[in-house]
Amino acid sequence: MVSGRGYLKTGQAVHPVEAGESFMIFPQMEVYYYPDPQDPWAYCWIEFPISRVTIGSLPYRCAGCSGICDY
Repeated sequence: MVSGRGYLKTGQAVHPVEAGESFMIFPQMEVYYYPDPQDPWAYCWIEFPISRVTIGSLPYRCAGCSGICDY
């Protein structure tokens, strides 16, 4: 995310996301994501075929299976 805040809902968990973080949505993963109404986000969208990427080679750390990442 470039600026602002938002939320990523995976299953029953809601994860706050803020500027400087990103999130990954994996195939077959049901998620909802939405901006914070008081501080809406601006973000960039990047899409790539996960079958061509080894998760360990990505240039940031992912926190468990939540999909929230620092970069």
